[in-house]
Amino acid sequence: MSVATVNPNISKLKLSKLTLFAYGCGDFASNMCWTFIGTYLSVFYTDALGLAPAVASIIMVVARIADGIFDPVFGAIAERTHSKYGRFRPYILYGAPILAVLTISCFIKYGNGGTFTAIMAFVTYLICGFAYTMVNLSYGSLSTVMTTDQEDVAQLNSYRMMGTNLSSVILNAITPVLLVSLSGSHKITSTGYTKVAILFAILSLPIFYFTALNCKERIHPTSSQEKVKISETIKSVVKNGPLMLIFMIQLLAMTAFFGRMGVLAYYCLYNIRNMTYMTLFMALPSLATVIGIMLTKNYIIKVGKKKMAAVGYIGAAICLAVMFLIGQQSYENIIVLLVLNTLYGFFCFSFPIPMAMVTDAINYGEDKFGVRSDGTSYATVSLSTKIGQAIGVSVAVAVMGACGYVPNAQQSTGALTGINFATNLMMAGLYLLCLIPLVLYPLSEKKNVEILDRLTKKREAIDFEKVGFDRLEEDKFEYGAGKDLVAGTNKYDNLFAVANGQQIKLEEVADEALAKGVLGTGYAIIPNDGQIFAPVNGKVINIFAAKHAIGIQTENGLELLIHMGINTYDMKGEPFEILVSLGENVQAGQLIAKVDLDKLIASGKDTDILVLITNKKQISKFILGAPEEVQGGQPLGIVLEK
Repeated sequence: MSVATVNPNISKLKLSKLTLFAYGCGDFASNMCWTFIGTYLSVFYTDALGLAPAVASIIMVVARIADGIFDPVFGAIAERTHSKYGRFRPYILYGAPILAVLTISCFIKYGNGGTFTAIMAFVTYLICGFAYTMVNLSYGSLSTVMTTDQEDVAQLNSYRMMGTNLSSVILNAITPVLLVSLSGSHKITSTGYTKVAILFAILSLPIFYFTALNCKERIHPTSSQEKVKISETIKSVVKNGPLMLIFMIQLLAMTAFFGRMGVLAYYCLYNIRNMTYMTLFMALPSLATVIGIMLTKNYIIKVGKKKMAAVGYIGAAICLAVMFLIGQQSYENIIVLLVLNTLYGFFCFSFPIPMAMVTDAINYGEDKFGVRSDGTSYATVSLSTKIGQAIGVSVAVAVMGACGYVPNAQQSTGALTGINFATNLMMAGLYLLCLIPLVLYPLSEKKNVEILDRLTKKREAIDFEKVGFDRLEEDKFEYGAGKDLVAGTNKYDNLFAVANGQQIKLEEVADEALAKGVLGTGYAIIPNDGQIFAPVNGKVINIFAAKHAIGIQTENGLELLIHMGINTYDMKGEPFEILVSLGENVQAGQLIAKVDLDKLIASGKDTDILVLITNKKQISKFILGAPEEVQGGQPLGIVLEK
């Protein structure tokens, strides 16, 4: 049987509210840097640096496309990263300070608006985009490896969008005030932009760290999965039809969203011509989006992702089209325009939905091609966002320029029409175009459940021939006085006997693959009876469908798999009685299961009970007592964590 090679000790626990909140904070931090760039950099280029709109447009297009091409490359690199923090979290922890510094560099005035200024603007924007990819792509990929629960995946992306829009509300509310006050005059200066960038960059760092430290990776690839060639990974992504359709949906939606965000400041400055309302026009849509997500997030799975996304895109398009028509008549009815602008923000509740669909597409690809490409798949969708951002802002600015826009001047009627068109009607058309790939998207909620059920069974029944043998390094393992605590150790877990019987070395178990450490390092007991005891203090994070194995995680994060019998997966749970429930806290020595040993023997199965530590990268030292006759709950050893 050929099955997917994913760590079998995957947690089935629902994500906590703290984890969901921490994940949402990640995009809040990202947008303290990136929303400021997306909203104000084009204005900074034209009005502070003195660059022509066409030059600013070219800089943004080329930099964003180059950065976008980097996305899949980095995704493949991140997938193959090894660290005690996992594959993606290290890039948040170490990349956040780099992103902060480069954000500031984008808002520094180099030269006086000539060629040197344009070159420096391009270089800083390009490198900052690479740093943003490193941090934000890793952050986004976390949602694909934190849980397999469909509702939790949708909740993660809803919390993410709430973080995005709350940051937008706050930033759009305070940024104009900060720009004026820090410029030291009524006119916004380049120095004002620089100071605001410094403030936001510094404030983003503790929020990034809060996210990285509270969002743990629960889906881990095994050795063979990590060894998949990059070419095979890319091939599996390109052939993934549902993922390519999500790419198109996001490309169109993000072109509209970021394009409008990038020129809304022009609309407020030149069409509305009332600075008092500028903050409201920029902040209220984001606040309405948060409200929309909160009101609809529990219906995404119930109603269906496709239907909810369609409602959002159609509603947003109608609001923007009506705004365009009203503006062509007069901008005096500001209250109506404000209401429509806010209602547009409400319909943006659809934005988290395609990102929740990415996990479904990743599962589809794993099910069909046998390769799980979390980072590369997410990077592919991220590429559509980058291209959309580049095309949206640059084309909108180019349209304004073609219609006669002149920086810092009284605009002509044609220029005002161009700004109105670029801000509203053009974006409405793009939202309606999202419906085409959305209709073609083939994965329904029912199909997603079927795919996930197949994957769960595959993950629980690992094909040993396809899994690389990866034992704990010899210098980290020793037999000795493992029953005694190690003085002065800051982080450790005591290990206890899982059954009554004869303790044996792992390499002595009846199955060659398990003996070689295919599922992890640990020990085994040949039982005298069918009583199974908790080998550690911890929480039950997994009860396998066949009831032949239980996953427990300690407070320190050590993950253990209690595997009852050899090759017992096909017994459909008959010999096993599980006495604990998912999410239950257990104490070492507590009776957690019973096994009918006679049924195992009658079926020709070996009765070895194994305790396997599956996240061996967390182990600093594993000390185990010498093999002997033991009683369940008896101290056996100690595991020192890094």
